[in-house]
This record gives sequence, structure tokens and C-alpha cells, in this order.
Amino acid sequence: MMHSLGHVPSQDKEFPNRSADELLPRRGPRERRASGIGEHVGIPASNEHLSKGAGDVSDEAPPMLKSAVYEKNHDPCINASPPLIKSSSNGPDGGVLSSDAMFLTFEMTVAPIEMTVELPKMIWIVVAWGGEMVKRLTKAHQKMNASRDQFDKAMGQHAEVLARLEELETLRSREQEAAAAQREALEAKLVTEREAHEAEKAAREMLEAELEDVKSRAARDAERLKLEGREEFLKSSEFDTLLGKKAGGFFKTGFLGCVAQWRANGYSEDEHPAPFLNVQQAIAEMPDEEDAQEEGEDEEEEEGAVGSEATPPSSPLS
Repeated sequence: MMHSLGHVPSQDKEFPNRSADELLPRRGPRERRASGIGEHVGIPASNEHLSKGAGDVSDEAPPMLKSAVYEKNHDPCINASPPLIKSSSNGPDGGVLSSDAMFLTFEMTVAPIEMTVELPKMIWIVVAWGGEMVKRLTKAHQKMNASRDQFDKAMGQHAEVLARLEELETLRSREQEAAAAQREALEAKLVTEREAHEAEKAAREMLEAELEDVKSRAARDAERLKLEGREEFLKSSEFDTLLGKKAGGFFKTGFLGCVAQWRANGYSEDEHPAPFLNVQQAIAEMPDEEDAQEEGEDEEEEEGAVGSEATPPSSPLS
């Protein structure tokens, strides 16, 4: 391996009075920035092949890697030797590497014992950088899980709100249907009551008309009965008795009044006798009731015949 890679003679023999830092080849700022772990290992500027699916990871070297580089730069044993490991995109024979992974090409510049001192250091640096990447990927995964949990929680709340809204819509539709049914029932009841009121009003008007008819009929019947009763009373014996009593009372009162007037005016019985006036004879000559009634009817018929010839007959209601 030493013969295939070549052997470079130590520079301490050629320059004995120079320090280890002065013997190192000088590089510009750009070349130093290109080498990610000091002057021995080159880390690509982009880590897309290592961080796919892990979220956004910064290109900056991890803190542990920085501390390792600091220790390497300040280690006198390491700084006293020339570079052992060099990163390159070409193979040892100058060929182009086809893999996307990171390959390290080693160039032997010192004895094999110094290589054994440098290799564990590089392994530790790579392991530290991988642990930092795993830590960052774990944090990104935890953030993603937390975001997913928050999203699931928000979706659950959204589903609950939608279910609540659906329930409210269902209750609102039911209330609207109940209110519409109640309104229709009230309207139907109002129409029924209005029809019943109209029917009652019509029946009352009919009853009032019938009552007026009955009243007028009763008045006519009463008038007719009154006339009929008057005629019957005039034809009854009671009327005759009453009439006789009235006539006797009128005659007696009038006769006695006339006698009293005669006496008051100075016509006494002694001075002016009246022998031709005989009361007992007048009473004896008075006819019976039946004879008087027959005579009265004959007189009324004669008077009616005379009246009918003189004036036209009148209606019974007049």
C-alpha cells in the first residue's frame, strides 16, 4: 500500500528550524471553507443525499463537529504532521467516482503509526456528526408528529363542530316544521271558528226574524181575540146584567138628583103635587129580561138595516 500510494520524505529534515505550522501548505479562504473538518476530511456543502424526508436541516456543521475540529487544530501531535487524508471527487488513479456517498482518499505522507493515531479521531468525528444528524432528524420527526397530532386534533374538533352544526340544523328544521304545523292548525281553527261565528250570526238573524214574525202574529191574534172576546162579551148575559145595573144606577141617581134639584129650587110636594107619577105602576109594567132582549135585538136589526142603506159596510179590523 505504501508503494502504490508513494512515499514522501519528511520535511523536518529539510527545514529543521521551522515550526509545524509553517511547514503546512498554505491554502486560501475558499479552499479552507471547502474542507468541512479542517485540512484532512472534506464534507460536501450539500447534504441532500443524507436529509431526504427529514425536513429542513441547516448546512452548518454540528457543534460537536466544530469542537472536534477545534481540538484537531490545537493538537500539537496532529499539527506537527502533514495532511494524511484528502477529500477528492476523483479516484487514486485520477478516475471519476460514480457513487453519491462520501468517499475518502488517503495519501500516505508519514509513517503507518501516525495513521493509526488519526483514524480513530476521524471515526469519532463521523460518528458524532451522524449522531447530531440523527438527533436533528429525531427532532424534526417529533415536530412532524406533534404537527400531525395538532392537525388530527383540529380535524376532530372540526368534525365535532360539523356534527354539532348538523344537529342544530336538524333541530332548527324540526322546530320550523313544528311551528309551521302549529300555524296551519291555528289557521284551520280560526277558519272553523269564523265559519261557526258566521253560522251562529245567520241563525241568530233567522231567530230574530222568526221572533218578529211570532210577535206580529201574536199581536194580530191578540187583537183578533180581543175583538172576538168583545163581541162575545157584548153578547153575553153578563154584559146585560152589568148594563142593567149601570142603567138602574144612572136612572136612580138621575131621578133622585132631579127631585133634589126640584126641592132645592122651591118646588115642594105639598105645593106642586104630581098624582100622575106612580112608581109602583111603572115597576109592574116593566117587561121580563127575555122579552127585553128580543125587543132590543129587533131594534138593533132595524137600525142596522137603516145604517147599511145609508153607509157602506166597514172592515172588521177598522
